[in-house]
Amino acid sequence: MPTTITHIKQKNLDRSKYDACIQQASNTRIYACSWYLDRVTDSWDVLVWGDYDAVLPIPYIRAKKFFLFKKIIQPTFCQQLGVFYNEKNIKKDNFDVVLAGFLSKLIDLSPKTYSFNANNTFVKIRQKGTFIEKINYELALNNPYLVLQKNYAKNAKRNLKKANNHNLIIVTDIPATTYIKMKENNKKHRIKNKEYQLIKQLTTEISKRQLGEFRGVSIDNELVAIIFFTKSNNRIIHLFSVSTPKGKKYAAPMFLFDNIIQEYANTHYVFDFEGSMIPGVARFFKGFGAIENNYFLYQK
Repeated sequence: MPTTITHIKQKNLDRSKYDACIQQASNTRIYACSWYLDRVTDSWDVLVWGDYDAVLPIPYIRAKKFFLFKKIIQPTFCQQLGVFYNEKNIKKDNFDVVLAGFLSKLIDLSPKTYSFNANNTFVKIRQKGTFIEKINYELALNNPYLVLQKNYAKNAKRNLKKANNHNLIIVTDIPATTYIKMKENNKKHRIKNKEYQLIKQLTTEISKRQLGEFRGVSIDNELVAIIFFTKSNNRIIHLFSVSTPKGKKYAAPMFLFDNIIQEYANTHYVFDFEGSMIPGVARFFKGFGAIENNYFLYQK
């Protein structure tokens, strides 16, 4: 197998081979699927090794601060990219050289920011550029729910008991507009208008493909917390969520996350909480017994 890595423009990409590589990759992530990249980037190219035996997607974003010139920037709602490959199809004797080649070629393209997936640990040893370790929490769901619940932190168990003492009801079939309205009404959760449009487009596409859903919690017919999560391959990803002050008072977010863990307990899925570098949020995720599986951000 040659070690040549080719930069392929989006228009010349063999999408079927690219997506097959992503789907079969040992470290697959929904963020790297071609249709997902179509939604979260302005355009994207790919670095390809062999006959799409390993790939690295290159996302481009046009930003005002760069006078609308496209730059390689990690897209919003796209936590991890990097090199994707199936370990079973890779000969280890020369693949370290290939991985180094991917990183070298990417850095030569002068990315502003770029996140490598948690399996791309090879970037740790590189001296070029600046790599920041980003915290991410994951929970393997391959045990019965009662076993998983035993590993909850004391504070999490206490909050869950509080939630269960109130008339909390799980709600499905929530439109993106309802999520956005709750987000707009919560000063701590407000985001840019452009991101609201992205949420609509992305959640519509994911839902159409039956790869994710909005799920919420109501108290006395009032929606107080909402989560959107994706479900692809062996991974459930918490993409974004929001809660009202009333929802937090009655531990609705805890109730909501616990509901998903209950549903998918004793399966092959991993619950990916997506972060966080914010201590309070990280503590909340860790409370479910989740462990760190960090990734690295290149930042120029």
